[in-house]
Amino acid sequence: MREVFGDRIDINTCHAALGLDEEYHNVANALQGYGLVVIDEFSQLQGKHIEHINKLRSASDRVAAFVLLGDKCQLAGFGTERVWHTRTWHDAVQATELHQLFRCKDPAFKKILACLRTAKPSETSCRGGVSVPDIMRHRRAWHGHYPTVEAVRSILMKHKNTTMLTVSRQGSAALNDLSLQALYPRRAPLAVISADIESNPENYNESKELKPVWQLAFTELPLHEGMQVYFTRNVDKSRDFVNGMRATIRSWDASVQALEVRTATGHDVQVFPWTDKDLGNKVYFPVRAGYASTIIKFAGAELPHVTLWLDKPHVPGAAYTGMSRVAYGRDLLIGGNLNRDHFTPAT
Repeated sequence: MREVFGDRIDINTCHAALGLDEEYHNVANALQGYGLVVIDEFSQLQGKHIEHINKLRSASDRVAAFVLLGDKCQLAGFGTERVWHTRTWHDAVQATELHQLFRCKDPAFKKILACLRTAKPSETSCRGGVSVPDIMRHRRAWHGHYPTVEAVRSILMKHKNTTMLTVSRQGSAALNDLSLQALYPRRAPLAVISADIESNPENYNESKELKPVWQLAFTELPLHEGMQVYFTRNVDKSRDFVNGMRATIRSWDASVQALEVRTATGHDVQVFPWTDKDLGNKVYFPVRAGYASTIIKFAGAELPHVTLWLDKPHVPGAAYTGMSRVAYGRDLLIGGNLNRDHFTPAT
């Protein structure tokens, strides 16, 4: 989310800037001083969030203008009600629909994406249509549904700039584990740290909600020189120590229990244990392995290469969102034994 006032631009997450998880009267002054608020990927918001935003606007002395950007056909966020299902959306939002694709520069690939936005492909090849074999042709990441260490090693060697994306947290955790096995097969780690709690798939119930705080377990993360990690908390914006920033491990300082990394933007950062006030003051290192992530974490991103594992079927918008991160079909690999149900559209 971007908030603009005069010549000042603040960039933050919607939850942090607008207090989406708090009672609105506790954050009633959140919009004070801002004239324009731009929210990207609005499809990830829940219906209750736009109601919350509308209350903040009503409480503000100076009503900020809001611009919401996004694609209803992409993978939605959590919750059952989307923002465009609410009365506030119908009463207060003026919608403009755009149709031109700017990221995709590959005509054949654009045809596939245009189909997947609103429909499933056919199971077998058909004249003039899009089929599962059409999608998978020259893009198969590995044989079988589940990846192996050898398959992941081959991908990482051939495509050093790939980002692995999965539908589920379990799939992401599995690919990160396989990546470490592939890259550091016989090397003892620098250390094993207690890392990001929310990256541990065991911390979620069947409804995909975090379990009670007392049941949460850390992610046990081995560290290796040259290993990729992602930051998972906003700690120091001036040095790009922010959620989602990728970094490379340089060393481990056991004397002070600090991880030394270099961010993708060139900042040298020391990572110390973080006290998470939102999770019962649990203390852990706010990092996770940096090879695989869930698709929803990269909604809106443009990536040079993607290895997509559609590990779960019947997830609306997952395939379209993951595949549309690249500009050319040649920059996409897809893993898994797939049928048309793995390409379920969001609408």
